[in-house]
Amino acid sequence: MAAPANIADSELTLNAPYQYQPIDPKDEIRILIVSPPASSDPTTIHGELFTAKRSDKPPYEALSYCWGAEVFPEMLHLPGGVLAITDNLAAALRQLRHPEQRRHLWVDAICINQRDNQEKNHQVSLMSQVFRNATTVLVWLGKGDENTREAMKTMKQLANSAWEYGIPSRVVTEDGLTGSVLATTKVASGFAQSNNGISKKIVGLSETIKFGSFEAYFDQDWFKRLWIIQEFVLAPNLTIHNGEMALSAHDFMLGFSVISLLVSHPTVGETCVARLGNVHLGFLVCMQKEQYWHGKGHNLVLLLDLYSQRQCKLEVDIVYGLLAIATDGAEWPVDYGLTVELVFTEVALSYLKRSNLSILHRGYRAMQISSNATTDAASYRAHLPSWVPDWRFEGHGNEFDSDGFNSATSSRPKVSTEYASSGIIGLEGVYVDELSITVPDTSNKSTPVPWDGPGVLNNFTQALAFKEIFIRRMQLRNWQYPTGEALDSVFAQSIILENTPDFCKWRLGEHLTPNDMLLLWQKVVDAFAPEDSTPPSGSQHDSNSVGPAGFDTELYSRVIKIARDDRKYIMTRSGYIGLAPETCKVGNVIAIFDGAETPFVLRLAEKTDSLERIRNLGSEVRENVGELWEIIGECYLYGLMNNEVLRPEWNDKRRSFWLV
Repeated sequence: MAAPANIADSELTLNAPYQYQPIDPKDEIRILIVSPPASSDPTTIHGELFTAKRSDKPPYEALSYCWGAEVFPEMLHLPGGVLAITDNLAAALRQLRHPEQRRHLWVDAICINQRDNQEKNHQVSLMSQVFRNATTVLVWLGKGDENTREAMKTMKQLANSAWEYGIPSRVVTEDGLTGSVLATTKVASGFAQSNNGISKKIVGLSETIKFGSFEAYFDQDWFKRLWIIQEFVLAPNLTIHNGEMALSAHDFMLGFSVISLLVSHPTVGETCVARLGNVHLGFLVCMQKEQYWHGKGHNLVLLLDLYSQRQCKLEVDIVYGLLAIATDGAEWPVDYGLTVELVFTEVALSYLKRSNLSILHRGYRAMQISSNATTDAASYRAHLPSWVPDWRFEGHGNEFDSDGFNSATSSRPKVSTEYASSGIIGLEGVYVDELSITVPDTSNKSTPVPWDGPGVLNNFTQALAFKEIFIRRMQLRNWQYPTGEALDSVFAQSIILENTPDFCKWRLGEHLTPNDMLLLWQKVVDAFAPEDSTPPSGSQHDSNSVGPAGFDTELYSRVIKIARDDRKYIMTRSGYIGLAPETCKVGNVIAIFDGAETPFVLRLAEKTDSLERIRNLGSEVRENVGELWEIIGECYLYGLMNNEVLRPEWNDKRRSFWLV
């Protein structure tokens, strides 16, 4: 390939808009050759675009950056015309261009004709190969400032001293890959041990680190952008640039390894998270990169759980921006002619047709619009069936389907999609019961409650209120719990989800017996309400301090809070208790579908905002399906989490459920 002429000092650049020439979008890519700065006009950016076949393996570096605001005040001068570009991209090109030689770059906003949807469809599908085949991926965080420069220096220092915190400078796995971020899990697991030297050193670090600089560092837009996930993950070689400062990927990830120990520490972690701002955004991409290169990638649903709230220009890119690293990403072709509702529905249908019910656990999403949303919440839900997750909303973030529950997993899911074009799917399962009590009886979002903080006393107060209602109702009716177990034991197990989820085991230990769980609850009761089981009026408790009963009491309280986040305590008409989405109401129905890991809360569609949507269903569809239900979300019911509904005594409650 002949080198292009250096046009930086010439008069060849035209002021007319650059016109893209067609390429074979399936086999060819464009590469930008950025010229050195001209001595006569060093601020102007000059370059040239040329077309290369991927099979020729052309050398280039790929740029990972944030587009920024939809304003294009800067110009890239090319032979034949100019391209308008954003401030941030212009800053990146000025900083990264070589002073004396041309630099070959792949830049999405420049190398893809953004006005040609057909080209975009094919080129976006190739992006995994583009970043994987780049000699280096250059991460541009932005121009930076005094704070970010301080953070970059600290990241380098943390990387150099990582071994002092139990993280070797190079952790090599059996397949020869580094895994410093993954290694932190093992280090953090030892924090609960007494006299842990690394734990004490992390506490010391929390007292000296400059949180202001890191808060500014993690608040840069690059960390918030969705497309950077695959760009960072797929890069075999990578450097991070913040203004004039640069950091190797190795040091970047080692630094994050130490920071992850800081934020996961059981006593100082929550305070550090609050002071570090968006630190989790950086940690997640580091973790994702290691998992991907270790062959432990995630399917699309799990990636959407992690990253759907990140920023992207187009709503469909919530899905398209993750396909390249999803283990099942090849199943969905990129098509920018589809609406976001159709894309979300196709993703959900694909999982359901494979008898994979994991998508149903994502249907309950908080009524808070993400940065990718363009209209109000009610308009969104009106255009999607309840069984299709709307990834523009913030998710619960703590779904039950990966927590080891098995409500009906010994049976095979029976999913009917014959009416999917009308927004209806059918599932076979068991009609369990109706809700008779919810605590609180209104949504947390509209009615603040005093226990939303992490403190032991706050969590204890709300759990105690539910226990008193539960015990009183059962005693008034002279009922036993449906499983025959003692009420105190049932309650103590249910509020921490039987210690089944990982977030429970990590804090409380893996092998708690029912009696252990009862003793943990009683320990809190003894600490706060030894006489009348009612916390004293005006009691205060520092949410960041250790509870009066000790370190394990604080951890126990946090488990109660996490289990209860965005959920209500519930009781059914027949006496089952558990937790359900905060949007559930008395009279809602609980069903367990064949193959499901948990029960689900349903509501008759005729009683909801879906009425307008289902009025247009044809009479034949209505006659064939009968009652129509909306899915409210997954729930937990003590005594029905381990295939109990597959016993013969539940057979007369089996039925079909049609969800809209």
